[in-house]
Amino acid sequence: MVRIYTWIRKYRPRKLKEFVNQKEAVEQVLKLVENYKPGGKAILLYGPPGCGKTSLAYAIAGELGLELVEINASDMRDAKTLRAVIGEAMKQKSFFHKGKIILIDEIDGMSGTYDRGGIQELGRLINNSRYPVILTANDPWDQKFRDIRKVSVMVNIPRLNSRDIKKKLLEIARKEGLRVDDEAISMLARNSSGDLRAAINDLETLSHGSRHITLQDVKSLGWRERETEIFEALGRILKSTSIDTSIGAFDYVDMDLNEAMLWLEKNIPKEYKNIDDLARAMDALSIADIYMGRITRRQYYRLMVYASLFMTSGVALAKREKYPGFTKMDKPTRILKIWMANQKNEKKKQLAEIMARRMHTSKRVAYRDVLPFIIPLLRDKQQRERLAKWLRIDEASLDIA
Repeated sequence: MVRIYTWIRKYRPRKLKEFVNQKEAVEQVLKLVENYKPGGKAILLYGPPGCGKTSLAYAIAGELGLELVEINASDMRDAKTLRAVIGEAMKQKSFFHKGKIILIDEIDGMSGTYDRGGIQELGRLINNSRYPVILTANDPWDQKFRDIRKVSVMVNIPRLNSRDIKKKLLEIARKEGLRVDDEAISMLARNSSGDLRAAINDLETLSHGSRHITLQDVKSLGWRERETEIFEALGRILKSTSIDTSIGAFDYVDMDLNEAMLWLEKNIPKEYKNIDDLARAMDALSIADIYMGRITRRQYYRLMVYASLFMTSGVALAKREKYPGFTKMDKPTRILKIWMANQKNEKKKQLAEIMARRMHTSKRVAYRDVLPFIIPLLRDKQQRERLAKWLRIDEASLDIA
């Protein structure tokens, strides 16, 4: 059976000689891993998306003959789950390698959710790890990572230049038997804005249409900010009938799965013309929605993998065969409403945090038990003024109703 991998996975560096540039960071991280002693500091790789943070961890593991255990931090939000998953990985010996590297990817996804202690627990686990721990983040300067920075050596992975990206794209094109005009590949490299992962995704997308890629083909992609990687992810799901191609579609999209689900809900009917295909796809999406609901209500984050599986491969395999031609993807109108609701909810959380300090209680208690009784009082101007004065905040901070 022929296995189909996305080019990101297929051409992920397995040795340091395959890694693109970043010489200074490579030497620093390699030295830190080689000299690691149990209980030592973690290595916090930070930089913009697509600069090679995760790939560097894989390359070093391959170079040193170490097992790499990859864990996505956004799936591990509470202390109990962290101890069960990461804690065990840090203790157990590697059966087939001389050692291991624990890669905790995308710690930006660890929210400072109410009183679950996930970030604090991660700091404690790092101090007790038998093996080197590598963390990756786009923005490590967030206040919530203060304790993590104390137990880590921070290594900056800078944005790649277009020359290095072009060189890698040419290498991949050669191995894939593609003929790419020089102007086309130069434009791909320039418009990636230093994001090698996005550039490789674009090259793979173009390869599905023709084995000869021209400047006009590249222009047809329609250049956008990197946030619109969602369009690439949708293409991998809706234009594919392969599990391996679709399953990781949302791995590198800076978007909550609930929001990604709205994008799928909007665009599946535009792509799936056969009514049976459409019914199966929406059924898979509805199952994903059930899992997401359970995750939200009960904090069962281990179910995230099933929600993601039905959203990606479940929807992709719902169709009998690929639909030819180009389909213009649209942004769901419900996202704006959800964003507004999220903004209001965020203000509630901030108010609960202020109230918790004033009342000497936890944020959770303030949010769950006190705030519902405060909200009706905010309709009265005099009560608003008194509450704002007592909390020592301006009245605008009370606009949460």
